[in-house]
Amino acid sequence: MEHIRAIVTVGLVFGTIALAGCKSKQQVAAQLQAEYKTAYAQYYKDCIAPAYGGTNEYFTGKKAAPPTPAQQQAKQQQCAVEGAKVDKIQKQLDKAAGY
Repeated sequence: MEHIRAIVTVGLVFGTIALAGCKSKQQVAAQLQAEYKTAYAQYYKDCIAPAYGGTNEYFTGKKAAPPTPAQQQAKQQQCAVEGAKVDKIQKQLDKAAGY
């Protein structure tokens, strides 16, 4: 009987330790949501707003100089990387939400 009690106690201790290290679904979702918000804000600032004239240029009436082909290629590459990051986080959010 004492042997069974020891096994149950050890099992409970290991179970408690394992559960203490796990994040809840809500914590994971909240962390992913914060990451998504930050990544999307950066993507919007770098890639979406400039495609529509940018916010500063619109309100000041100034027109930005057209980018060189090298600058345009670099911007497209940057936006592809940022877009992929946003997509990856969105898929992780969907998975965490059970979609």
